[in-house]
Amino acid sequence: MVCNDIYITPFFDNNYVAISAASSNEYAGVLSVWLQSIKNHSSPNYNYDIVILEDDISDDNKEILKSFFETKPNLSLRFFNPSILYEGLNMKVTYKYVNKVSFYRVGCPIYFKRYDRLITTDLDLIFNEDPAKLYYLDMHNSLILSVLEPIWSRWVNCHVKKNGILVTDYGRNRLNLKDLHRYYNTGVALLDINRINLLKLAETCLEKMKSDTPYIFLDQDILNEVYRDYFGVLPYKWNYAVIENIYIETADSFFRDYCSVNEPCIIHFLSENKPWKSTKGRLAFKWWNLARESPYYEYFLQNLCRKDGESLSKSIYSRIANVITYSKNRRKVLFYSILLWFVYGEKRKKIIERKNKAYTKILMVKELIK
Repeated sequence: MVCNDIYITPFFDNNYVAISAASSNEYAGVLSVWLQSIKNHSSPNYNYDIVILEDDISDDNKEILKSFFETKPNLSLRFFNPSILYEGLNMKVTYKYVNKVSFYRVGCPIYFKRYDRLITTDLDLIFNEDPAKLYYLDMHNSLILSVLEPIWSRWVNCHVKKNGILVTDYGRNRLNLKDLHRYYNTGVALLDINRINLLKLAETCLEKMKSDTPYIFLDQDILNEVYRDYFGVLPYKWNYAVIENIYIETADSFFRDYCSVNEPCIIHFLSENKPWKSTKGRLAFKWWNLARESPYYEYFLQNLCRKDGESLSKSIYSRIANVITYSKNRRKVLFYSILLWFVYGEKRKKIIERKNKAYTKILMVKELIK
């Protein structure tokens, strides 16, 4: 039984674009960049109704995010806690860089039953085009639109194991896929809410979560299993994954469309190498251009320094110490060189190690002053 207060009412009366994502308090900063990408590409011709699924975002972060995002009358940001529907369900995560709140997306058709359509996305992506263009796509009688997953296809072709299980066996026996290559990346999905609710597919997803065996790829696996016969193929430009070419080269031929994308409408930073963890990744500069406009920009910089700070500090202090002790290390090298004439065996090996260590410090200083 679902309570009436779990249904979300559209914020705008008409002409709106409904978008939802799941976030934890830890990802409030990342959420701000996602929001900035929507704001930068919003059109005055549409209203943007954004609802974040969460259960722990602090009131302070909510206030910061709302005041930062709602700078125009056609932009609305709200937060919704759907945890009541997930009590007693298996929300075990299999990767350290994901959070259990990602499961909240499988129940979206239930909470958004007062909407006709909904865009759901991950947070590790940015919009590079107006979301309204995605929202009003012709769905061609499909109930859900998502891109086919090139990485999955590569795993199938190369007989890769995940969590000790062959992807082919997992897809065939756990997800019941009719075609092992028809696996979708639901990091971006356009949902036909009305027709999904007629078939009670969201309720079926929640039933699947009663299993004691966790899904490897969480909500994405559940959606691929339950919506298997209802997917339509979304063009790759609407979920352009930042991945290595090796994944495409070993995927099936119909993934070549991925390689032809020149101007992605959504840039999706897959895997653990997120742009907020490193500035060096492909297209990471696109994310950082948006991050500079975020109220959490200094937070991102601080985290980068904290991540590399220990090794960086150690390196700097080590160089300073080597410069200060340069003369002392030269004397050590001379002393150990003389001592080697009079020692043998294990003691000689230790003296050689000490001499080499002091000599290395001398070379490091010489390299600095070149």
